[in-house]
Amino acid sequence: FRDVALDESMSSADRVRAIEVLTELFQGIDVDGLRALSKSDVAEVRARALWSYSRNQHEKYDTSILKLYLDDAHPRVRRSALEACLCINPAAVEWSQLLPSLAKSLGSAERVNRWQA
Repeated sequence: FRDVALDESMSSADRVRAIEVLTELFQGIDVDGLRALSKSDVAEVRARALWSYSRNQHEKYDTSILKLYLDDAHPRVRRSALEACLCINPAAVEWSQLLPSLAKSLGSAERVNRWQA
């Protein structure tokens, strides 16, 4: 499933479903996979990748991954990152490293993103 999620030649629907299966059955995508998926041309795939990361509890969340998705150019991906921030254990994140990205979202042109920030 990981290979399908990372394969740019697959349809976005197949890639999203592979991410969902990885999340449901295998505790999601590893950090290296999240970094690779952050470079996908498809916003839906990038958004679902971070959704996956937030659905499983981690002792410590990788702040650089969260920041990467919070700073994404596409509003849907940023919204997914903001939703992830709402779902994860607050004690497992270095929030000070995310404050500039969160503050930027407060001025977003996207109403939902402003609200979530």
